[in-house]
Amino acid sequence: MNNSFVPNNAFSDYKYHTAIRQGDDGSVTASAEEMDIVVVASSEEEACLQLAKAIFEYSQEFCANYSRYSNMPGGQEQIPYVVKAILLGCPENIIPEMVFDS
Repeated sequence: MNNSFVPNNAFSDYKYHTAIRQGDDGSVTASAEEMDIVVVASSEEEACLQLAKAIFEYSQEFCANYSRYSNMPGGQEQIPYVVKAILLGCPENIIPEMVFDS
């Protein structure tokens, strides 16, 4: 599904830097540095999808409670990532915007 409303090159410098870590118990942890979001799943693919969903849901919550979130420490720096997630329209469109740290 590619129903994004992001104009070409708008927000192109804003990527979701993603770290993937394997746990000793076989779990996979994925985190988005810019958003301070962490998820745990059973596979790397599932972790990426869960992280994209968490970014999208957080962005919706951020917009719904803008005054609160934008005034939190780091809130102003998150605004372009939040706007990008909302404009992308769905979690599946966020995944291609993830940059994986090595």
